[in-house]
Amino acid sequence: RPGTATPTATDSYVRGGDLIASYSTSESPFGWQIYWRRAETESGLEVVLSLQNRLLSGNPAIRVTSCLPSNETWYFDASGQPLDAQAVTSGKVRPAIVAVALDNQWAYAEWVHPADVQDVQLHRSATTVTTEWTVFGDDLEKGVIRRARLRGEFFPRESLTTELPTRLHSFLHSPIPLST
Repeated sequence: RPGTATPTATDSYVRGGDLIASYSTSESPFGWQIYWRRAETESGLEVVLSLQNRLLSGNPAIRVTSCLPSNETWYFDASGQPLDAQAVTSGKVRPAIVAVALDNQWAYAEWVHPADVQDVQLHRSATTVTTEWTVFGDDLEKGVIRRARLRGEFFPRESLTTELPTRLHSFLHSPIPLST
């Protein structure tokens, strides 16, 4: 959600296995697209945000928010190694990956490519976990297009810590998808 203006979908279509939607607001000099695509694993979804500036210069930032029901949360660093939950919730450590228990059998983890993330905010209630990933935020010259990638993956709960580093490594070493 860029800025505070409510975005309007100006176009949407399916290309191959991707769902693509273009957005803009009358108040924003930025145009953006969101690509939803199946990750190379059967249990993952990748989101590619594409942002273009129509001003000579600007510092756009987009917050991507997820809210999931969960009473158990795990945090990981950029290599997929577990972090101390108390250090994360106190703000001493910023996680690169947030994972939640969906039930007794399944977990869900999400992360943003480290080159794209500016900040992550975590909000917990008794029954939900909300993540707010801030992407972009750097100076963007007119006409330049920036892309950011986010990934969400479902895991059998008992194999989360063993499978996560492999899936993360695959994501970090895959090229950003080209678009037209």
